[in-house]
Amino acid sequence: MPDRRRPPGNAREASASRGAADAERGVRTEAPPAPGAPAEIGLALVSYLALAAFVLSRDGFSIPWHYWQLLSRDVLERSPWASLLDLHAQPPFLNSLLAAILALSRATGLSPETVGAAVQLVAGAAGVTAVGLLASRLLASRAARVAVLALVVLNPFLYASIAHFTYTPWEMVFLAWMGVFALGWYERPTPARLAALLAAALVVIHTRTAWHPAWFVGVLALAIAPVRARLAGRGRAVAAVALGAVLLLAAWPAKNLARFGFFGFSSWQGYYSARNVVDSGFVEGFFARSDPSTRDPAVAARLEQLVPAEWQERPAVARLVKSDGSPNWNHASVIPLFRELGRVARGILRERPGLLLERLRMYYLNGIATWEGRNPYTDRLGWDLVRGEERDEAWPRLYEAVAVQRFRARESATEPRVTTGMAFLYPVLLLAPLTVLWRRRHRFGPAESTVALMAFCGLWVTALLLVVDGMEGARGRWAVQPFLFVAFAWTVEALRARRARASA
Repeated sequence: MPDRRRPPGNAREASASRGAADAERGVRTEAPPAPGAPAEIGLALVSYLALAAFVLSRDGFSIPWHYWQLLSRDVLERSPWASLLDLHAQPPFLNSLLAAILALSRATGLSPETVGAAVQLVAGAAGVTAVGLLASRLLASRAARVAVLALVVLNPFLYASIAHFTYTPWEMVFLAWMGVFALGWYERPTPARLAALLAAALVVIHTRTAWHPAWFVGVLALAIAPVRARLAGRGRAVAAVALGAVLLLAAWPAKNLARFGFFGFSSWQGYYSARNVVDSGFVEGFFARSDPSTRDPAVAARLEQLVPAEWQERPAVARLVKSDGSPNWNHASVIPLFRELGRVARGILRERPGLLLERLRMYYLNGIATWEGRNPYTDRLGWDLVRGEERDEAWPRLYEAVAVQRFRARESATEPRVTTGMAFLYPVLLLAPLTVLWRRRHRFGPAESTVALMAFCGLWVTALLLVVDGMEGARGRWAVQPFLFVAFAWTVEALRARRARASA
C-alpha cells in the first residue's frame, strides 16, 4: 500500500514523482485534509455567519425586480414554467431560483425577501466551506490556508452580494465546489466523481453567460487528459457521463433555437460585444432604468411591432414593461436588435481594430484591476454596485487597501489609468501557477491537475471580460478569485519547497 500521509512542505511537492508513478499504476492517491483544517474551516464559517448576520440585520435583503436579468414578478408567480420557457435573455438558473423562492414564499407565508435571505445565506456558507476544503487539501501551510480564507471571508463584497439577489454569489459557490469535485476526481477517477465535476460546471454555465460552452469543453478536456491512463475498465462509463453532460449542455440553446431562432444561452451577446463600440440610443433610451414618463411612445410602438403575432399572448416576451415599471430586457424586440448591434460592432472592430485595444486597456485598468465593491461607473466606494447605496466605511476602505492597494482616484470611466497595485499584481496572481505547472508537466498529480483547472478558469474569465464586457470586470473576477488565491498560495509553497531542496 502507498504511504497516504500528507507530505511536508507543499501539498504535493515532496511526493510528486511517487504520485505520478502511482497514478500510472492506477493506485488511489487521496490525501487527507491538513491537520487543523476542520477548525480553520469552522472558524471561517462562524466569522462568515456573524458578518452576514450583521449586514442582513442592518441592511435587510433585497430582490431588485428592476434588474435587467430578472423576469417580471407577476409573470414568475402566475406561470413560472411558461415564463422560463420564454426566457431568452439569460441562462435559466437565476430566474428559476427566483421562481422557487416565490413558490416557497406562498407555501410558507413568509415574504420572498425572508426566504431569499435564508437561501443566499446558506449558499454563502457552502461557498466558504468549499474554499476551505480546497485550501485544506492543496496547501500544507496553516498560514497560507488562513490567509486565503481571510481574504474570502473578510471581503465586504461577499456580504453585499449575499444581501442582494443576484447570480454573483452563486457563481462563486458553484465554481468553488467544481474545484472540490475536480480534486476528488483526479484523486480517484470514477464515473460518479466525473458526474459531480461536470454537473457543477453545467450549473455554472446555466448561471452566467461568462461561462461559455467553449469553457465547458476546456473543462472536460482538462478533466480527462490527466487521468486517461487510469480509466481502464471504466472508459465506457466515463464516456457515457461525458456524453450526457454535453447533451445537457445543448438543451437550453436547443430550446432557444426552437422558440426564438438562435442557438445560444442568451440573446444579449450582440449587446455585450457592442458596448463602448456602438452608440445604441434605444438602449440608453427606452431600455434604460429611467423614469417611465421619459420613454418615447413612438419608440415603444416600433419595438412592439417586432413582436411576432403568435407571441402576443406570452407576457414574458410581449410586454415592454415589467410589473414594477422597469423595462423588460427579455422583450422579443431585443433578439433582432441585439443581433444587429453585434453585427455592426463586429464591422466597426474589423475596420478599426485599435478600438479593441483601447477597450482592453479600459476594461483592465478601470474594471478588473479595481476592487469589486467600488462602482465601476461612478468610482464611488461602498456597496452601491449591488445595494444601490454609497457607504464610505472603514471596512470597505481597509479591505480595498489590503486587497487591491488603491493609491489614487481614476479620472473617468472611459479614461483609464493605473489606480491600484493590483494592476501590476494581477498578472502575477494569474500566471504564477503556470510556471510550476510547466515544470511538473511530465509528473502531474491530483494537486497539479486541480491547480491547472483553476488556472484555466482564471485565464478564461479574464480573457472574456477583457474582450467582451469588462466594465464590471472586478465583479466578474470576484467569482474566480478564491481559485486565484489558492493557486497562488500553492505556487508559493512549491517554490519555497524547491528552494529548500536546492539549499539542502
